[in-house]
Amino acid sequence: MEDLSTRARLVETAARLFRQKGYHATGVAEVLATAAVPKGSLYHHFPEGKADLARAAADWTADVLLRIIDDAFGAATDWHHGATTLCHKLARLLETLDSADACP
Repeated sequence: MEDLSTRARLVETAARLFRQKGYHATGVAEVLATAAVPKGSLYHHFPEGKADLARAAADWTADVLLRIIDDAFGAATDWHHGATTLCHKLARLLETLDSADACP
């Protein structure tokens, strides 16, 4: 993650931790420590704090999923081919994550 901007590190880290542990079980301090950013960075990029960060994490996750869906259906010859490709892509994603914590 070192080539990502501070904001991107916060968003991607929060998305992963919220996915794994849930919103309420994930503390701001944990997000900051895991993303390796100073405390002031959170409120600089997300003035409303954790709720603002959660919205950005949800938007980022939705964008990732929409790109996967677009990629699956973009080259498809029909709906069935696109749906099958999407299922294969999602299965690979779960394998890559090496866990079932894939709920956005």
